[in-house]
Amino acid sequence: MRLRDQPWWPRSWPAVGDISPTPTELSQDGRFVTARLSSVAITLAVNYKGVQHKALIPSDAVREARPNDPDFLQFFCGVLGRYRQKPFSEVENIDLDTL
Repeated sequence: MRLRDQPWWPRSWPAVGDISPTPTELSQDGRFVTARLSSVAITLAVNYKGVQHKALIPSDAVREARPNDPDFLQFFCGVLGRYRQKPFSEVENIDLDTL
């Protein structure tokens, strides 16, 4: 299943200033910046029209994808890191089942 089809994938992104892109706009015109792992969440950052937008994915939700793999979160962020500066649509279309 693609990342954008996962129940935990961000469906909204907080506005930055007066720029409030829809998920479709981010998908079409956004560039992936990074994924940062903390103890409670993965922070995704996407550049849209020169402004960086961030959304959180709860770590526990992603961990459930591979409950028997204690290193999956680090691996997942590493995979996302390969997509830096690529169109965000490429990130959203990663098939979680093939990781």
